[in-house]
Amino acid sequence: MDDNGSVALEVRPLTNAEVRELQRLEGKIKNSYLDMVLAINTISERELYRETHSSLNDYLRDRWDISPAGASRYLSSARAIRNIQTSPRQLCATPSRESHVRPLTKLPEERQVDAWQAATETASSEDRGVTAADVESAVESLLHSTGNGQPECRHPARLACTVCEQHYCEICHPDHQADCEQAAEKREEERLKEMRKQITGQKKKARTGIGQVSRYFEAIGVSDEYEKEISTIKKVIG
Repeated sequence: MDDNGSVALEVRPLTNAEVRELQRLEGKIKNSYLDMVLAINTISERELYRETHSSLNDYLRDRWDISPAGASRYLSSARAIRNIQTSPRQLCATPSRESHVRPLTKLPEERQVDAWQAATETASSEDRGVTAADVESAVESLLHSTGNGQPECRHPARLACTVCEQHYCEICHPDHQADCEQAAEKREEERLKEMRKQITGQKKKARTGIGQVSRYFEAIGVSDEYEKEISTIKKVIG
């Protein structure tokens, strides 16, 4: 217990082997997307951040400038990749790009392998590599396979999205909140962009108007009397 009467939680120090493992994994975060998400997932599972940070989100934010929403996406992607890698079907390829993995996280784990297999079979039949469009098409097909546009969900827990205020399954749709936040941010950016455009247009009209007034005052010989007022208006409209 500390001086404030709070119970201090004991931090379990990293072993020498864990320190070396953390260093190895941190080296992988700088590599490919596949290496990065799997490394972050292992650091999370083994709590290798615990000596310097109280949570994975704090560690990723301070060490790698990764937001909690980004961390959630990476962990969801890592689970999908691991799910495919450990599948008894022994698929010949593993998704290695974010554009390949992200669509898979919309599905329950038991359907992710189905979607990836369908995508690889489509690409193989055309003698080419898997594309993001292949994966998205396979995912959408499975999402609509139950007839109501959503995969059958047997998970009782539901979360309320703070953006759209709809309830969703965190297991079936782990990126729902993050996707809604990104969409809201994009809408806000577009709104501000349009507002700035309108303000710029209004300022341009105002400058044209004050210029016309200024020239009129000069023509009738009273510009000196209104010089201060005109100067003030010009400063206001930029």
